[in-house]
Amino acid sequence: MDVKKIFVSAILAALISFNICHAEKILADTSEKSDPYFLALVKNDNDTLLFSIYNRSNYEMAFIPYDRELYNFYLKQSPAIFKMFRMENPGGTDTELGAWEGYMHILPVYALFNYVDGKIVIDYPFWSGESLNPSHYHSKIQEEIHAKLLTVFLTHMPTLHKKVNTAGINLP
Repeated sequence: MDVKKIFVSAILAALISFNICHAEKILADTSEKSDPYFLALVKNDNDTLLFSIYNRSNYEMAFIPYDRELYNFYLKQSPAIFKMFRMENPGGTDTELGAWEGYMHILPVYALFNYVDGKIVIDYPFWSGESLNPSHYHSKIQEEIHAKLLTVFLTHMPTLHKKVNTAGINLP
């Protein structure tokens, strides 16, 4: 049984079932057997690129639209500012943050970090605001799953870069 193919199929199925996109392929990912979390760069049927953050132990998932500046966030100074999209039920401690479109929670994120010896060191907590485009990121992101998915996105990015480079993928 090819475990990697099963995980790839699960990501593609989740992307389609969440109506995020009809994913054509996963270009690169940071999947390791010892870590249930990984980051993938996915290309959909409209040639749109997305980052997919996935926890294969409980099928938690989030998406972040690809942006070249965001892809290279750790090569510049902190902070990283972006939006994370996640299908979930309203009612958690972060419900008032960002915006909702049905069950899609769009969470604006302000993340402080340092890049030390080739690794991302996060300066917790993550911050957000109470609108889609907040003028100030003054509210702490409190839900554990949000913080974990954001941590995976940030800390796995250098590895994703290596995988993209090794595969010879040219990104816009």
